[in-house]
Amino acid sequence: MNSRVKALLLVLLVAAVVPFFVKLADSSIWDANEAYYVETPREMIESGDYVNPSFNYEPRFNKPVLSYWIVAGLYRMFGVSIAVERLGIAALAMIMIVAAWFLARNSTIVLSWHSTHFGSETGFGCRCLARCPLHIESD
Repeated sequence: MNSRVKALLLVLLVAAVVPFFVKLADSSIWDANEAYYVETPREMIESGDYVNPSFNYEPRFNKPVLSYWIVAGLYRMFGVSIAVERLGIAALAMIMIVAAWFLARNSTIVLSWHSTHFGSETGFGCRCLARCPLHIESD
């Protein structure tokens, strides 16, 4: 990776920090759904049962347990708080931004190779299809 690409990635990450990480704990839990993701991992740590999630000490099996495990791990590292609960979501959003950037960068490289080997019309078509999420193959 050359220095220009590294600088671009750094600027992207810094720009993403502002909306995702600043003031994580300023607002209270106002959505009922968020309460599940705050309380369930806390109860996991309290009970020591990381397999059977519970909310208000009642079993809660209608959601996958991975997100609770992530938050429980963050709680164990940084303590239980609203900011720590939101930290996992913010960190995963950063990972998604970086992954999207790398996927877009790599798809451009592949499409450029395809264009040089199979003609510009084919390359143009590949670019159009790659950017169209509703593309469906037909017989």
